[in-house]
Amino acid sequence: MTNYTNASPVFSDTMQILETTDTNHADNFNQAFEALMDNSLANRNDIEKNIKMNNRLYKGVDLAVKFASEIVPFSNIWTWIKNRINNHNFEGLRVGDYITWTLNGETIKSKIAGLNTYRRTTDNEVGWHIDFISEDCYSQTVQWNTTNNNNGNAQNSCPYMASNLKTFLESLEANLPTALKNVITNKRALLETRYSSSGALTSSTGWGWQDMGKLWVPTEYEVFGSVCWGTPGWTAGQAVQYELFANSWEDRIKGAGNGGSRCHWWLACAGDDSSTAACIVGNGGHAYGNSASSAYRVPVCFRIAES
Repeated sequence: MTNYTNASPVFSDTMQILETTDTNHADNFNQAFEALMDNSLANRNDIEKNIKMNNRLYKGVDLAVKFASEIVPFSNIWTWIKNRINNHNFEGLRVGDYITWTLNGETIKSKIAGLNTYRRTTDNEVGWHIDFISEDCYSQTVQWNTTNNNNGNAQNSCPYMASNLKTFLESLEANLPTALKNVITNKRALLETRYSSSGALTSSTGWGWQDMGKLWVPTEYEVFGSVCWGTPGWTAGQAVQYELFANSWEDRIKGAGNGGSRCHWWLACAGDDSSTAACIVGNGGHAYGNSASSAYRVPVCFRIAES
């Protein structure tokens, strides 16, 4: 007897069976045994592939390498991914896959955080899109607010939209590579509101639709899948946890610059029961809050949506 092997098994939902008129030759029996073995091997390969694709064991691949030949006809990788989105083609793309580029001389490894995470949501219906979040943070620190205040203001009652953090991200946007700047779009979101002309509030009291900008940071719910230090209800809005952060601490823990040591990083939410705190991801990947005047880092986050 010899061992049967097949390096490229294909699953089949049919199989020949022996009939009373067939001879008892080994070839007749082996044909059925091989079909059963091929199905078992194909099922095993699919299970192993799904495990890697759908949990923390999957580390992501460099899209520039995986799709090198497909990218060639395009002027750059960003034009290619935009074309993929416009054509509703996510085949071969997985959460965790990445594109590496530079910003002000720093290496940014942008990982797919979600594919169509918010499709058909918001007051202005969102189409096909991919949201990218960098593996590590930009090296420069920034204060959430220079005045140690987590409220909105008379011009915009949303704390994040009135923050120094938002202003910093707008300045960072100006230095993006032209090829990337040409394809990213604003992220529309339902954000908390917290403002009173009579004095600082310690909790958010409502929400409203906002354009977060072309660069943004995620909300607390988008990272942890729950409201931890923000105001229950108003902080969550219509948020959902990004797949990149689900069931693993690894992508919540970010470095101070590419490959840097663990660092705290800001979220887009004000802290509850306080007029000075803002939400952060701690350097150990945990939810926390600290004074808005503290200086922490931010990941580089953006959306590319269909035209």
